[in-house]
Amino acid sequence: MMLFGSLLPLVVLGGLVFVIVQGFRSIANSESEPVEPAEAAKSFALHLGLFVALIACAVGLIDLLQALFENGDRLAGSSSDLARGLSLLIVAGPAYWLLLRAISRRATGRVDSGDSRAMRGWTVYLVVALATTLVALLISVGQVANDLTSANRDVDLAEVAQLVVWLGLWLTHWFGLRPQFGVRGDAHLAFGTTAGLLWLLSGLGAVTYRVLESGYDAIVGAPLESSFDTTLWLVVSATGGVVWMWHWLAVFDAPAPGSPVEGARRGSSLWFFTVVVAGILPGLVAMLVTVTTMVSGVLIWFVGTTDQEAADFFRPGAVLVAALFVGFVAWAYHRWVLDAHGLPAVAADHPEEEVVGVTARNEAIRFHDYVVVTLGLVAVVGAAAALVALAINTIADQPLFAGSSRPDNVLIVIVTVLGVGAGLWWHYWGIIETARSAQPVAESDSFWRKLYLIASFGLGGLVLGVALIWVLFAFLRDLIDGALGRQTIEDLANPIGWAVAVVGAVWYHFGVWQTDRAVLEARQPPPPTAPNLSSASLAGTVASSKVNEAVGLSMRPATSDDAGELFTLQRADQTSLSQEWGEPMETFAEMVSRLAVSDTTIIADGHRIIGFVAHSLDPSVGSKIQAVIAPDRNTPEIVGLLASASSPRDPTS
Repeated sequence: MMLFGSLLPLVVLGGLVFVIVQGFRSIANSESEPVEPAEAAKSFALHLGLFVALIACAVGLIDLLQALFENGDRLAGSSSDLARGLSLLIVAGPAYWLLLRAISRRATGRVDSGDSRAMRGWTVYLVVALATTLVALLISVGQVANDLTSANRDVDLAEVAQLVVWLGLWLTHWFGLRPQFGVRGDAHLAFGTTAGLLWLLSGLGAVTYRVLESGYDAIVGAPLESSFDTTLWLVVSATGGVVWMWHWLAVFDAPAPGSPVEGARRGSSLWFFTVVVAGILPGLVAMLVTVTTMVSGVLIWFVGTTDQEAADFFRPGAVLVAALFVGFVAWAYHRWVLDAHGLPAVAADHPEEEVVGVTARNEAIRFHDYVVVTLGLVAVVGAAAALVALAINTIADQPLFAGSSRPDNVLIVIVTVLGVGAGLWWHYWGIIETARSAQPVAESDSFWRKLYLIASFGLGGLVLGVALIWVLFAFLRDLIDGALGRQTIEDLANPIGWAVAVVGAVWYHFGVWQTDRAVLEARQPPPPTAPNLSSASLAGTVASSKVNEAVGLSMRPATSDDAGELFTLQRADQTSLSQEWGEPMETFAEMVSRLAVSDTTIIADGHRIIGFVAHSLDPSVGSKIQAVIAPDRNTPEIVGLLASASSPRDPTS
């Protein structure tokens, strides 16, 4: 019963996304710690060599234990096992000790210099070493338990030796080396929790299946004839439970805060990752798959078509119920943990939007919701595409309604998937939209919401492009070959179905994206605009353009297109600002903001602006006038025009 093992890629994918996001955030938000390339290379070499020496010592110890006396007077292993074990230990043992001493001296030097932070290289080594020894220990326990529960109860000493060695190494690293040099973060706790949970649920699922198997045999009278031993899976479940409780209940999720060396635990980012990605999502996926399969199976039995007997048709029921039970246990527990301890008192992002009575949300909660919404959306789009393709094929092949290959079973499966996926998407999208209504900026600005929308557009566009290419290819191929017919329609059914389904999904999410963009743009302060120089007040200032026919000059209200040229002209005549306006060296944005509340008139010679006058309309700065003239056009005629435009005026005119 390794359903959760099949969900491991989901956990790995979520972990990669989480690590990438957290890495970028750490770089962007935390105080940077300078890393010297030479020092980093030296640290990498030391810790890599330490890990290699560890594995060599483990293999050497296992070989040596295999060669120990089985009955007290003879060797159980071969001479090659003994020779290999001694060789590895003679070389790797001193190497490990020397490398560990070198790392210890480095740690002592950091402490003496006042640096009490945990060493990053040591943290990576310890996490990898603890993970390696823990997985090897769990596998060894399973192997020994399988020997003990087999028919002949023959225990392989090599497997016992592996169990002893891996247990000793894990204990040494956890209780001896872990507190000695400190650990940065809780990655070892997250891994141990996930591994223990996987073993626990796998064993629980197998035992549940065994119980259901007995009931199925008693009710139907048809044994399922499984070959695995219940005792073995009880041992697996118990071992996983011990590992999970040690890492999760005793340390990772303990109410008391973590030590200063390892940092805060409950409520940390890695804590959220473990709860959501390793617990909630696999459980939810298990429930969705099993419920969809069971509902469609029951509908097919009562409504669809099948030639099987009831005992054979419902044979997978025990496996599905066991998987449903295990998935529900994992989902329900971790959902309870998330609701009980996972919500911050005050949301970290956009605190200005905090609303009384609204549940606070953080990125981990949003990550959960948007992943679940994605699962529902994929199910809906896939089912809708299959439904469209089935309709096209049915129309193209009417005898299907009366033949033995009726599409009712396929239709039942499609409708079931569509209903389950739509219900899932609708429920969680409603939660998301409720949160967005309460805190529009915080939700619209969420990284996971943006990623969800971008993925909807990107993957949707990719699927749509591939579908359209395939439609054109199939149609043009049969057109050129003169083979247009029923087979052409069958070839086009699936890509047309995907195109229709994807267009609908992309169209909806495009509207969502437009709404989010409007929300985010509205919360931004309005950017500085060019001077409103063509308003009614300016029109009153120069109701008619004054044209000096003698010199060929004109005066007119300025427009927004003149802002750049006005700034260039102002920079060319910096002394003008020192008279009445204040500090002359202002930026373009500052000038634009100032002139936006000014009444400005320009003097132009053809297309060239050679001067301007700006009257302040801002009551806070009083009645100020700025007069600027091009240095090469400082003539009496131009000065006269500026003087005529500089006469005081009523800002409300």
